[in-house]
Amino acid sequence: MLRSVARWRRAVSPLISDVLLTGIVVVAMTLLLTWATWYAYSHPSKMAVKERFAIEHVWFNFTGPVITEAGVYIYNFGKVSITVDRVYINDVDVTDDIVTDESKLSYAPGESGKVVIDLSDYNWGEGTYWVKVVTERGTHVQKVVTALAG
Repeated sequence: MLRSVARWRRAVSPLISDVLLTGIVVVAMTLLLTWATWYAYSHPSKMAVKERFAIEHVWFNFTGPVITEAGVYIYNFGKVSITVDRVYINDVDVTDDIVTDESKLSYAPGESGKVVIDLSDYNWGEGTYWVKVVTERGTHVQKVVTALAG
């Protein structure tokens, strides 16, 4: 009887405690990695803070008194890549009219390029226009330009 009591009061062997602690650490680190990955993907605004770009130049092509095409030159001077998501002229979304063959929509840090927009369906003429470019992360830059024929 004394022997069975002694067996019952024995401590957990070192092998079992090592395996148990290793399992606890692996589960805890897996949960931490899962949470960190979720947080990084669900809070992209942290990257938007590093986005910096400028509209360097805007040009217009006319056919008679009507604007048929516009070009927007963009320069990315931020620390992260940007992708143009939307382009607005006077608060009109002209993204669907981007000429994809002639346009560059993704810019690495330090890169520049142009976005060409077909405006032949809008019947716009000379005047002042607000050009706004929005990235996938929601950063936007706006520029006021004047379109003059000739």
